[in-house]
Amino acid sequence: MGLHQPSKKTVNKVEAMVPGSAEILRHPMWEVLRQPDRVLEKKESWLGRLAPDIQRIVFANESKLSIRKALTSPDINEKHLQQLEVRAGFDSVTCLAILLAENIYSYHGNNAIHISDSLYRALLVSCAFDSYLLMAGYLFQCFRDRLLNQVVVDDMRLDLDTLDFSESAFLLCRELWKLMGDRKIGWGREDRACAGVQLLRGKFGFDAMWGLSLLHVPVAPNSENFHKATKEYERARKLRDWGLHNLRNGIVGSIPPHDIW
Repeated sequence: MGLHQPSKKTVNKVEAMVPGSAEILRHPMWEVLRQPDRVLEKKESWLGRLAPDIQRIVFANESKLSIRKALTSPDINEKHLQQLEVRAGFDSVTCLAILLAENIYSYHGNNAIHISDSLYRALLVSCAFDSYLLMAGYLFQCFRDRLLNQVVVDDMRLDLDTLDFSESAFLLCRELWKLMGDRKIGWGREDRACAGVQLLRGKFGFDAMWGLSLLHVPVAPNSENFHKATKEYERARKLRDWGLHNLRNGIVGSIPPHDIW
């Protein structure tokens, strides 16, 4: 999925059978995944095809020249990342993928871990909508194989091997339905997207924050900080297992046991 460009005839045929699919098939997200190494050449044009509210986050106005210029990935801070996450959808995910590709290919990955975590959350929230649950695993595979696997910073990489993304999307979707049923959030897409990010960032408890987290695993046994990093990873893994157990069994609002901390 996403590695080949369907012909116009094929897109039209699929659109006739599944209305709305043409917008997905023509989305620049697939171009980013096919050609992440061409990000310097394509960045501005890719970003220019995204929704205006996404563009407002990543484009800075050059007042002296009366032009706008996209921020570089090292300039992206936590505020930008959160603004993109709460707009979860293909446009925000694509924007984060562009920033991650730029960081990997042009800036030696110095901000790659933070952008990857944000991309993961935005993708997970995007896939937690009922209409995307069935394709969650395929979408994650595309991002994993084309981008996320390349992220290694300070002898740490993303722990993608122990992650069941399809299950995570389902569990997040179920938690969002519970919040809507309890009338804690609205029924609109923006309400659900915002609440999804809040769940992953811990606003509604520790269960989803830890259970659906993306871990970082040390990769250099001979490095000075390997022992400390390994202990931190093992603790985070226990917290994720605890959170997953609670989510699978419908237990929410509890606090991790002291022996994990």
